[in-house]
Amino acid sequence: AAQPVKREAPKAPGPKEPGAVPGPQGPPSPGGLQQVKAEGIGEELILALIVKSEYNNEGNCKTALKKYCDGLNETDPNLQKVNEKVKGLCKDKEQEKKCKDLKGEVEKKVGEFKQELEGA
Repeated sequence: AAQPVKREAPKAPGPKEPGAVPGPQGPPSPGGLQQVKAEGIGEELILALIVKSEYNNEGNCKTALKKYCDGLNETDPNLQKVNEKVKGLCKDKEQEKKCKDLKGEVEKKVGEFKQELEGA
């Protein structure tokens, strides 16, 4: 009878091996949003990444954004280590307007991508 073959998962490269890529440092950020260089990313994209599918409902968007910002405030109470664009999204007065504008921005981008795909 055939013996089952024991297979091992390939080893991930260690920190001293060539081709090693350092992993994320510390606990995951609130909302699962990884640390990203946000300088080249528009504020509406950052907001969309934070609120995910809640972008199309203003109330749910505000709730998701508030939850994310509360998590940031627990980690960094004065938001000193937070990107300026993200910090701007966490200002209470800005959240309502940002969520209101987000749905239109996302739908506009979807339309642009759709046209690009149809033209390809």
